[in-house]
Amino acid sequence: MALPSGSTFSVAKCVRARIEYPFRDLGDAITKVYHHTMQQALSSYAPLADNDTMTTSTEKPDGSPFADDANAFFVSDTTLNEIDGGRVEWVRSFANIPQDLIVPNGFYAFEFPDVSGGIVLSKATTSEISSYNSSTFQLTITATLSTSDAANFNTGDVLTVYNLSSWTYTKNGSDISFTSITGVASKSGNTLTIIPNYLFYYTSGGTQLPVTGFTDNSAPEYLIRKQISPDRNGTAVINSPSYISHRYQIGRDVANFQLATPFQLSSSTGQSSNSTTVSTIPYTTAQYQEAALAGASIAAENETIEHWRGNIYRLSQIFVKMK
Repeated sequence: MALPSGSTFSVAKCVRARIEYPFRDLGDAITKVYHHTMQQALSSYAPLADNDTMTTSTEKPDGSPFADDANAFFVSDTTLNEIDGGRVEWVRSFANIPQDLIVPNGFYAFEFPDVSGGIVLSKATTSEISSYNSSTFQLTITATLSTSDAANFNTGDVLTVYNLSSWTYTKNGSDISFTSITGVASKSGNTLTIIPNYLFYYTSGGTQLPVTGFTDNSAPEYLIRKQISPDRNGTAVINSPSYISHRYQIGRDVANFQLATPFQLSSSTGQSSNSTTVSTIPYTTAQYQEAALAGASIAAENETIEHWRGNIYRLSQIFVKMK
């Protein structure tokens, strides 16, 4: 049987089609990319123009099985191949402008500003004990609180334990005492188990040896303290949870796209500042504390731009949780 000649395909026709949901795994089940496998006489083929849409009255492919979508824009003709009968076959795609997306980005080292007046939660224990393991050099602090006080703490909290009567030990012949130590807590009921981020040992002849005489000179109680909102003298580089915010824009005039800038404090007169005050912008000291307590995030970098599909571009910016 003779194949139809190219002249019978002067109008491009859809012979197969499928829909792609490019961001379904990221929670966007709305954005679609429509792919149509097209055939046409090679001499009649021409790409569509930017901003052509997928409707019957505009540029929806002849034979498309999909309903009209005026929010789907032509983005590409790909995989053009000459086939029998003087025809060409290719994939013509239309895409929605994607929804805004938030994508986790792990921890990010950001220099946070000098900020004073932070909130510190401090609770007294009802019973406590410290134990030192001479094999692992690890101090373990077990602290029990009242039910109402324990409700303020959670597994994973970074806590500082204060023992005003001190802990003492001997390290390579020298007596040492200290009254506070910081570590990460795990919680069971009303009891906190706190593992300090410090090992107690010394090195002699290339061998690590345990300290001796570790004694808890505990007063009737420890004080367990948790920093609720920032309080620091000077800026600090802190690893903070981050995410990337993606937004999308259509158009070719990318040089004039308005890109967002990173967080920067400034004085009421517009001078850059590394410290919050009662008049800094966009946050005063009180506003910064309140925002940090609420878990707000700030922009860590300049927004960047990259091509997505067709004349649709992705604008991305990293945000960090305020500390």
